[in-house]
Amino acid sequence: MTHRTRSFALLVAAGTALGLVASPEARAAGPDTCQTSACHRTVGRAKIRHAALDEGCGLCHEGVSPAAPGGGHEKGTTPGIADQAALCGNCHDAAAAMATARGRHGPAAGGRCTGCHDPHAANEKALLRAVPEALCATCHVPGPAPARPHAPVAERACTACHAVHGGPARPALTKAMPELCTDCHDGVSVSAPAGGSVHGPVEAGECTACHAAHGSNEPALVVSDFPSGQAYRPWAVESYRLCFGCHDATLVDEGAADTGFQDKGVNLHRLHVVNDRKGRTCRLCHDLHASPQAHLIRPGVPFGSWTLPIKFEARAAGGTCLTACHGPKTYSGRAAPAETPAGTPSPAAAAEEK
Repeated sequence: MTHRTRSFALLVAAGTALGLVASPEARAAGPDTCQTSACHRTVGRAKIRHAALDEGCGLCHEGVSPAAPGGGHEKGTTPGIADQAALCGNCHDAAAAMATARGRHGPAAGGRCTGCHDPHAANEKALLRAVPEALCATCHVPGPAPARPHAPVAERACTACHAVHGGPARPALTKAMPELCTDCHDGVSVSAPAGGSVHGPVEAGECTACHAAHGSNEPALVVSDFPSGQAYRPWAVESYRLCFGCHDATLVDEGAADTGFQDKGVNLHRLHVVNDRKGRTCRLCHDLHASPQAHLIRPGVPFGSWTLPIKFEARAAGGTCLTACHGPKTYSGRAAPAETPAGTPSPAAAAEEK
């Protein structure tokens, strides 16, 4: 290569880099195309080009004539663009399917495909305008980092739970809850046989009623205070803010009017829980998701490396409970309290003595 030829090649390369000279792809397209015009020399200059570029600008833009110099539209004006969602759906099946999704992603639902995708060329796969985690953060601004982030969030894997165009559940989830959650948390039971019970939020598919989907400062990603992982804890109403977001805190008050777990006027919830020496937490007796027994009574109590069985039988009024903690005990529920002979210890005092 002669010195003159080399100098010319360098000038062309520099001009191409600055957008002053059309790229080789654009020059190959012919002299009368948008990409070879003085206006659009930089269009399509990225690692990944939209295949539609090779089909002509008129495939997506209205009022463009590839045969006319300058594309056939007045300089300084932008050719019309048809409805983006419908336009993109002509070629991209995902965009077409999104139109019927229940949990649609906002930009896709609003026909703003170019909010995430560059319509001409990009350096990221799927013509994304930025790497996925940075792209999501342009709209979904993260708050203060929680002490315990959800694993997909920590790994910046938004698409582990969210469908980028739309999914069968809000907010743009790939699956409805709780099935979405149990794909990873496969040790959690979310159904029960006949005679069993399922926690209301789980049955309603609302795992986020108790758990923060992106992260929490609390163990198990719960949204508020709860003695996670603890079988025993001194009673304090503040320790159960999670539970009392739905359940009435009066169910552990001195009176028994607000709970069916009572016997002859004695509040048995309070008997179990309000004990400074060995207060039992909700999770000691109740499964937090689902149980084969009524009232979410778990079939076994964790005790060190052992699991102590609980056999519970629900009745029309009250029930019977047999555990490794005590022999079979039957409670009457909300039945009218019976008269107690003088000198007979109260059921609460008798239970405490045992």
